[in-house]
Amino acid sequence: MLHLSLTDREESAVSDDELEHIDLSADLGLRSGDDSIGATDPEKSRAWIWFWTLASVAGMGTGAYHGYKRNDSVGWAIGWAVVGGIFPVVTIPVSIAQGFGKRKPRWRGR
Repeated sequence: MLHLSLTDREESAVSDDELEHIDLSADLGLRSGDDSIGATDPEKSRAWIWFWTLASVAGMGTGAYHGYKRNDSVGWAIGWAVVGGIFPVVTIPVSIAQGFGKRKPRWRGR
């Protein structure tokens, strides 16, 4: 139910029944009776949930492995795992481009 904050004058001019049936579709830019917003196919939604769950788990696992092997550090493994879980479609390709699990090249100073 929508709760509005009205002044006493406005409240006396509008009955409770009218408040119950306020049409906000004009404010939202929708046609009256348009239920397409927020309506999704449950099977499609479930498939996306599974896809992103598996992608996040894969990103965490590959990120943790790559971060540890590349830097020989548990801290980097945790960092890569967290980022891999949040952004798997970025982290997995970046780890592959860096040479998945290969040591980070060390720069030798002068």
